[in-house]
Amino acid sequence: MRVPPYLAGLALFLSACVADPYAPVITAGPPANAIAEDGRYTVTYRGAPNANASEVRDLALLRASSITLQKGGDWFEVLTEYSRTEQRTETAFQRDPFANRIAQTADCGVLGCTTSVRPEAGLNDIEGQKTSEPSITQSFEIMVHSGTPPIGNANAYDAVETSEALRARYSENNG
Repeated sequence: MRVPPYLAGLALFLSACVADPYAPVITAGPPANAIAEDGRYTVTYRGAPNANASEVRDLALLRASSITLQKGGDWFEVLTEYSRTEQRTETAFQRDPFANRIAQTADCGVLGCTTSVRPEAGLNDIEGQKTSEPSITQSFEIMVHSGTPPIGNANAYDAVETSEALRARYSENNG
């Protein structure tokens, strides 16, 4: 079956619109990573479905480290922290618009039948089966600082050390 060009274009467009589950998200209120005042930033991070709270928190801290370094800071302090878990319901089309199916055909004649199997590209049903998965969103309000982080402050993170440690941890797990 050949997919009409307009449907293929629509699928390509919609797949580009699907949000990266590990990208910072915009929530109600000020936009994610927006400067509040005096070196304060809000970092909001939504984890992939079924990611655990520890991973989502680590990845939000990694994003906070990146912001600190981009702004020329050496360390950041977590001023406030908020975590929310919600059930996300989406269709197969929202998860992945393209369906990978197997087409099986039978060719029957006088001497019997032969069966052939081939991959078939298509689109998932837009209104199809819905799944519900938990999703965790982690938010921080951080203050970017320069110099040496204070010793003994559990909310102070060296941006370079935090970034290197978390990148090493997650590249080992994913690579």
